[in-house]
Amino acid sequence: MSNNIFDQFLPPVQNAPLPEYGAFLAYAKGHRGITYDRFDGSLVREINLFAIREELDFKRLDTALDRMISEIPTIKRILSKPIIRLKDSETVLPVEAVRLIDNRTLVHASVHSELWESRQDGSMKPRRLMTLQNEDQYAIYENMIVVKAVDCILEYVSSHIRLLNDLLYTDRNMQFNLLERINHLSYFLAMGKLHVGYVRDYDQYRLDAERCLKKLLYLDRVLRARLGCKLYRQCHKLNMPQTLQKTNIFRMQKDYHRIFLLMKWFDENDIPQMALTTSPQSPSGEGYRVFGTMLTLFAIGHFNFVFDPEQGIDFESPDQHARFREWSLSFQQQELEGIRYHLLTVNKEESYRVVLIFSLDPQKARTEKVKLKELVGAEEYLVLTPDAQRGMKEEITVSLYDVESFRRLQQILLRAMVYADTQREDCPFCGNPLSVDRESGRDGYLCGYCRTQIFHQRCEEKGERYAATAIYNYKLPERYIVQYDKNNRMLRDRQIEAALHFRNITPINDRGELRCPFCSKKH
Repeated sequence: MSNNIFDQFLPPVQNAPLPEYGAFLAYAKGHRGITYDRFDGSLVREINLFAIREELDFKRLDTALDRMISEIPTIKRILSKPIIRLKDSETVLPVEAVRLIDNRTLVHASVHSELWESRQDGSMKPRRLMTLQNEDQYAIYENMIVVKAVDCILEYVSSHIRLLNDLLYTDRNMQFNLLERINHLSYFLAMGKLHVGYVRDYDQYRLDAERCLKKLLYLDRVLRARLGCKLYRQCHKLNMPQTLQKTNIFRMQKDYHRIFLLMKWFDENDIPQMALTTSPQSPSGEGYRVFGTMLTLFAIGHFNFVFDPEQGIDFESPDQHARFREWSLSFQQQELEGIRYHLLTVNKEESYRVVLIFSLDPQKARTEKVKLKELVGAEEYLVLTPDAQRGMKEEITVSLYDVESFRRLQQILLRAMVYADTQREDCPFCGNPLSVDRESGRDGYLCGYCRTQIFHQRCEEKGERYAATAIYNYKLPERYIVQYDKNNRMLRDRQIEAALHFRNITPINDRGELRCPFCSKKH
């Protein structure tokens, strides 16, 4: 992350770049006691809670892709007709399977009577014979280097496809209809503030990203279609050579010589380690925790809750309170046995508590979560990290480079508001009156203004009751889920996650249908 927008908050003598997320810690130290209104105003003038990575070097990426594409015909020829080594092996086979007989076969048969079928009138009828088998040996040094080149290209291509698809997905997210009633009213205001960090960095990259993505997808499609060949299947399982040596085959055979030059170029340019984005220093864990505090307060403030205008904020140790209609909320940072965590509490008729652990180390955070379950009474324990693992339902992605991060926090807040409310008089999403749902056939409540549905269901397997929310009469467009390659699970999962515009408080499947939080099935 570039820190130029934070220069006014740094000490004059400090010229070294801050670690990633470190600028938020610098802002927090320089703005202790700031009110929420002033903090909210600074989001369009001083600090951004969303940004596009500024280290993008599309010229370098373009050069690398053109170099790889130029060698695709060479790789195709080698994979289809490689240089191989014939390996002869002696084996004993039934007579009917023997194709080659020589002097060694006869000598072997003469001294191994146990392989005879019968002996009669001075002649011998064999049952099994030794024969020489020829086996194509693909695993020579040069072919292993070819396979290593293919793996390097695929690794480089797959990582950059994810990056560029993420950029283009963000671009589509930034295009919204101001007249739609699906999103929260304050959603457009929030996106406008986040748009500041987006516009400054992204407009110049859109065309470059689309052009490079086409080249990446071409490389990925061509190479993966040839991974079933014998050369790749035999050599891929072996330990690849760590050094590049110019053998006679690399000197004299034209195609292999080109692969040698390609691998030499890889080494000179750190492929596949040559990343599209680089960070000068490792991320700041404390800075990430402060970023999580800021983004959570931003999400709360743009979801109807109002903070005390006179209450100051200490981002390093927050203790904030807010209200919306009959709901009250507190957001605090606490520490137990050396574990720092945030506690989000929503009160109405009931109290619903959520433990949030902002961490750059998910494995350590999962261990801390287990300990906190024994020490802190809460309904949810969530790990928030910049890159949550797919399939970990208690891990949430919250990142400076993911524009949907604040909506995931609002989804947690919506769930807490639903469970804290038992009277069902006001809609937790828009605040308008709820009425008994007589239209959908579900036993629940419906908001006539924002079309929010709230209803209760029971898990058929575990017998547990749970609350669920949906958008009344909302149909997911058929093209919504399938506009990306099915092999790109990361973007597919993000599309599924946002299919109901984060209005659901339970998981959904790839058809936009609600799933049970206990058994993950549709009831």
